[in-house]
Amino acid sequence: MSKSRVAPLKTITLPRLELMAALIAAKLVGFIKNSLAIPIQRVICWTDSQIALSWIRSEAKNWKPFVKNRVELIQQLTEPKLWKYCPSENNPADLISRGTSVTKLKDCRLWWEGPPSLLNPESCEKTSDEHTQHPDALEERSLFSGISSINDDQYEYVIDPSRFQTFSKLARVTAWCLRFAKNCRHPSKQRQEELTIEELNKAELYWMKTVQNETFRDEKSLLMKGKLSENSRLIHLTPFIDEFGVMRVGGRLQQSNLLYQHKHPAILPNKHNITDLIIQGEHKHQWHAGVEQTLAAL
Repeated sequence: MSKSRVAPLKTITLPRLELMAALIAAKLVGFIKNSLAIPIQRVICWTDSQIALSWIRSEAKNWKPFVKNRVELIQQLTEPKLWKYCPSENNPADLISRGTSVTKLKDCRLWWEGPPSLLNPESCEKTSDEHTQHPDALEERSLFSGISSINDDQYEYVIDPSRFQTFSKLARVTAWCLRFAKNCRHPSKQRQEELTIEELNKAELYWMKTVQNETFRDEKSLLMKGKLSENSRLIHLTPFIDEFGVMRVGGRLQQSNLLYQHKHPAILPNKHNITDLIIQGEHKHQWHAGVEQTLAAL
């Protein structure tokens, strides 16, 4: 069985496309295992991308949202340790992506039998057992990984939200911390000074995701698997997770001409420091207006 997709019009880096291909393979593995009425002890998956392999074999939380979300799904559907590297010249999937004629495909042993290593179990076991971090994979490392630590019992923040009076101030301090971490990785000539709108937006998204992971951890986990319970407290909001890993409200407003954040506001708990800071900040921004006007502005 084979499966392929056309690359999206939006420009996506080659390693990300390779990761998307790995996710297709992982989903195909799940489909085949559920379709066959025979027990399957294990499945070995192959990729010709060393960068994608580095992502799959590492902790998903280390990476940026695009990579993190897909790595989490791949790790749920397959065993990360059983992902191995296959050189491009031995990869039958390249025949699909690069194209070939029916005449050549008919007599192509690589397509019908797979790479030669599959015929030698010992060689298959030794292939790519030693995993090393590909240097280019670090480009997708999350800038947020050192800001907070998460465990099953409680959340410990390096930056304490309760010490701030406004969410904008909290976001700005967070953005400066992320900027510092970023500058430490670059030579002095490449370091930036003033904060950008993008950096402030990333800081805000960080806190949105942190609050959601703290309060709606189970819901987000189920939603990523496409199995949100009908009894969930969020089911009436038609929630979905965007490309940045933020859980947002769905619904028919997606057909409107409103801004994205207005059509799909982030889902936050009613009792949390971050939620209070956002409400208080908007209340002051509206010159201490009443409940209805503040709610409309939010």
